[in-house]
Amino acid sequence: FSLSAAQIRDRVLAAFPDADVTFHPDVKREAIIDSWPADIDDSAARMDWEWAPEYDADRAFSDYLIPRIKERYTRP
Repeated sequence: FSLSAAQIRDRVLAAFPDADVTFHPDVKREAIIDSWPADIDDSAARMDWEWAPEYDADRAFSDYLIPRIKERYTRP
């Protein structure tokens, strides 16, 4: 999956409505990222190895990122 900074912000704010999330695009880095392919064709791996990704964007946030953010910022 590939999310924009705004999409990440929106997901974080959905879980933490009081969060203050800001970002400032870096033009040089953005140019590098824009040169990457939009998608990676993993069909051969799926077919040959019966591979499947463990996480999609929803699961990455619900099972990993949001719990880790909570853990990080709710410590005593």
